[in-house]
Parts: sequence; C-alpha cells; structure tokens
Amino acid sequence: AQNNFKKLGLRDIKIAAVNWLESIGTETFDCIVANPPYVGEQESNIIDREIYFEPTSAIFSGKDGLEAVTIIVRDAYRCLRHGGVLTVEHGYSQGKKIQELLKLRGFTRLNTIKDLGRRERVTYGIKVK
Repeated sequence: AQNNFKKLGLRDIKIAAVNWLESIGTETFDCIVANPPYVGEQESNIIDREIYFEPTSAIFSGKDGLEAVTIIVRDAYRCLRHGGVLTVEHGYSQGKKIQELLKLRGFTRLNTIKDLGRRERVTYGIKVK
C-alpha cells in the first residue's frame, strides 16, 4: 500500500495494521477503508473453491457474513473526524444491511457503489457530528 501511495504522489497517509479498530485509542482519521471478510458460514457450500487459497479467517465472518463489518462500523464512528468517511467492501447482497448498520451508528449520506459486474460491492457513510 505504501508503494502505491508513493507512485500516486499521495502524502500524509497513515497505514495501521490493527485488529479492526480496537487498538486505535483516541487517534482519529479522515477516512477508514475496510475490506473485511464478508462471506457467511452458511454460504460455504456455494462459494467458488478457488477462493480457499486465502485463510478461512479472511473469507468467513460469522453466520451471516456481517460479524466483522458490524465491529468495524461500531468502532469507526469514534475513530473518524467530523466529515470523515467509512468505506467498506462487502458481498453483493449486503449493501442494504450495511447501510442500516451505518445509519444506526449515526452515519449519513450513505451510498452503495456497484462493481464492473453491476453488483453492489462497496458502501460508505459520512460522520457528520
């Protein structure tokens, strides 16, 4: 990621390797981008077997696939500055559920973006308070 930022001429970007956001403390950010595991355990029999080159902890996230993103959304609000953005990659059927999680935590201006296959893939919300 740091090499990509240099190639793009981006500065003042901090990369943090953490267990979701639990060890961030009082530090705040303008943007948090997350690509958590989002496949539900009940979907294990329908996903492409080629994905199993990844560790299962990088694929599965609880029964419905929302366990990790629920934790991220819960903690992201306190870690973002006013006007900060939380962006989450997710499964193609999870956009509405993630928007609901964001709304419950106080995020506004919610939006879900489709990928090149025209499937919902990324949802974001903005912290306004």
